[in-house]
Amino acid sequence: MRVDVQGAAKVKVLIPAAVTVFLTVESDSELKARLRRRDSESRAAYRERLNTARQEMARIPDFDYWWSTGAISSKPPWTT
Repeated sequence: MRVDVQGAAKVKVLIPAAVTVFLTVESDSELKARLRRRDSESRAAYRERLNTARQEMARIPDFDYWWSTGAISSKPPWTT
């Protein structure tokens, strides 16, 4: 099942045994580059999307695992 950060939290409440995985990019600079390459949004929308992504990435510790560019771990990226 594919859900956003809020959906994953709700699934965990409803099904405590559910395993959650956070999919992310390897760095903040990679996130910016990917958003810029899309070239599909105004500057304001770009900033909002970047802000939202950063807020969601702050929730990585709430997930059982995280995955980024071929690496999967049960520890947040800043502790590996």
